[in-house]
Amino acid sequence: LKDTSTIAVAVSGGPDSMALLTMLAEWVGNRGVTLNALTVDHGLRSESAREAAQVAGWCGKLGIAHTILPWLGEKPGSGIQEAARKARYRLLEGWCNANGCGVLFLGHTMNDQAETFLMRMNRGSGVDGLAGMPLVSFSDGVRIIRPLLSISKERLKATLSGRSVGWIEDPSNKDGRFSRVAIRRQLDRFERMGISIASVAGAARIFGQLRADAENDLRNLADRCVVLHPTGFADIQTAKMQDAPEELKANLISVLL
Repeated sequence: LKDTSTIAVAVSGGPDSMALLTMLAEWVGNRGVTLNALTVDHGLRSESAREAAQVAGWCGKLGIAHTILPWLGEKPGSGIQEAARKARYRLLEGWCNANGCGVLFLGHTMNDQAETFLMRMNRGSGVDGLAGMPLVSFSDGVRIIRPLLSISKERLKATLSGRSVGWIEDPSNKDGRFSRVAIRRQLDRFERMGISIASVAGAARIFGQLRADAENDLRNLADRCVVLHPTGFADIQTAKMQDAPEELKANLISVLL
């Protein structure tokens, strides 16, 4: 981040994002980096506007610029969590692009990674899906960084308590109608059986390494036998890819298409 003068962090007011905000506020310090806190108000609960304003107050005490991004328009009657997730990323990335900010920090934790792994396993995902959320990714020209993927929620709550920093508990996190809440309860059962959240998240980390290895193999194959033309087509030198595994060749064609 040495060449980055403006960064953003998504802050819902929950313990994860409040801990990340607090640590980033200390990190920017005298580094000449401007930190912007962004709160998406989904408007799905009557308390959401008040909670967004409360986050704005906390940011003000830290001297951090804060922006509320409302999700406007009609909300779907089903699949609301997935729709809210897509809207959240669209609003956050849109703000970053509009304000010349190339880096967005998100407060996903070890618990979130474990939940994502189980959800995708239940859906029968392959290696890419089971790899879970990456530490660094790119979306719509924005670099997304999740620095807390190896840290548990309880440790972050302890950090906030030790610094007398408050947070908001979202009641939807306990709403059994949502699939992620059901997965969360499944993780609780695993822990009682001696299977820790850390071990489940560790499985995602292993698949993440497998995904990274596969991406490197694909990149190396493309460098060796593909020429991309600015007019929109790719010239594939098939003689140079004959020895590559069939699955890797198929993936290359898929990526190019």
